Amino acid sequence: MRKLASLLLLLLLPCLALAEEADTALWDYTLTDEGAVITEYYRTEISPEMLVIPAELDGHPVVGIAEGAFTVLMSEISFAGDLPHLTNEDGFLIDTRTDTLLYTAPSSRGKALPAVRRLGAWSLCNWLEWDMDVVIPEGVEEIGKSAFYDVGLASLTLPESLRIIETNAFHTFGIESNEIILPAGVKEVQFGAFGIFYIDADPTGQTYWHLTVTPTDKWRTRFETYFEYAARTGDDWDMADYTLELYEYEETAEGLVITNVRWHAYGDALPDVIELPAEIWGEPVVGIADNALNTSESLSRDQRFTLVIPEGIKWLSDDAFWCCHHADTISFPASLTEIPEGCFDHVHAEIQVAAANPRYEMRDGFLIDQATDTLVFTTPACQGKPIPAVRRLGGGSMENYAVEWGEDLVIPEGVEEIGAYAFFDWEYGHVTLPESLRLIESMAFDVGITEPVVIPAGVETVQCCAFSGCGSVIEVTAVSESTRFETEAEHDARYGEVFWLHDWE
Repeated sequence: MRKLASLLLLLLLPCLALAEEADTALWDYTLTDEGAVITEYYRTEISPEMLVIPAELDGHPVVGIAEGAFTVLMSEISFAGDLPHLTNEDGFLIDTRTDTLLYTAPSSRGKALPAVRRLGAWSLCNWLEWDMDVVIPEGVEEIGKSAFYDVGLASLTLPESLRIIETNAFHTFGIESNEIILPAGVKEVQFGAFGIFYIDADPTGQTYWHLTVTPTDKWRTRFETYFEYAARTGDDWDMADYTLELYEYEETAEGLVITNVRWHAYGDALPDVIELPAEIWGEPVVGIADNALNTSESLSRDQRFTLVIPEGIKWLSDDAFWCCHHADTISFPASLTEIPEGCFDHVHAEIQVAAANPRYEMRDGFLIDQATDTLVFTTPACQGKPIPAVRRLGGGSMENYAVEWGEDLVIPEGVEEIGAYAFFDWEYGHVTLPESLRLIESMAFDVGITEPVVIPAGVETVQCCAFSGCGSVIEVTAVSESTRFETEAEHDARYGEVFWLHDWE
């Protein structure tokens, strides 16, 4: 009889081993120095009424449970062994070391949420019910991803202690008022916290497809952008579409014109190279409007990038690059055939022009319009080099041409016209003007000049306020009596309005 019992035990051992392996296969875990931390429970088709947390897995003692281990479970929880860092009262499974709610069992329904520091990922699936008035208690600082999932609420009260709301924390979530006011203490709202799909209404607040989220303190609460989210997680599933959402545009018969770039949507994830789109939603981009590339109010001082204007874009408007401070390099395509004078302001980037461009070229840091023989703009690379003998120095063209403060300036023979604001915000000593010069436009020298200026005999017209920045004591003398100095009245008639600078002179 004893032999028969031993034989039966030997026959049963493989079955017991298989049963243990099958049970172990329901659990995924990671190992720490202390033991196994459960990361996922692979439930059977129907959740068991009571899920027993094993005391060990593959010989390793179970010492913890990770957030999100029970994503679609509807069971009560019990422990087969001692888990000193976990409590399980009133259906709330809590990690006491991190003060995090890990899971809510069905028995938690109707009970007030505990004032833990963190509501963990997927933690409230069995606690939530439709049309609830939800009050998150004071003390909660963080709401983890998918903590509130696929539910509609009558109302939601967030605590002043709240600091962070993670991605998908309120996924597929609705509320009767369609508006949520964030407490002043909220520091960060991760991308997609209230659903992935939203319309960017303001850098300090978000309008989602189904509700509006407004911070009490818009300067303190920071909304993570899609690009920051992609850099943080590596999840760039919709990069192309979100990149197109950066651009505001107008439709014309010729194609689309970019009117604004939402630089703030990059947040801290500004790429090193930004290429404007050649088309948006299938429509070609042909131009860039006034002030469209202004970065002054959107980016921090240390954020720099290379800006690529793609093939297909044909023209820039008068102030397209107004205050595009943060570009280090700008690349123009062969298709670009219209770069107006003065379209750059406070731009200190180097410029590259495609070799196949039929009209524009770069010469030692000087951007030249070959069709009109006009110097359109200067880049820092031109400093220390002589001004080229073009026919015209365009309006606003010499912004990056700087000698030492107070040094002499020589404008070469061949230059016939000096455009408005050509020389701006600098100081020169003696200025030598060429005999070829014919026209000096208003505000051409909005700079300081310390020595008297002699207007060569060939100059036909000096427009009003041409030397406006030179001070009231600067002496300007024309060699020829035929040189005409435009009056204020003539200037105003030409512009159709009174020039504001008159009062300054």
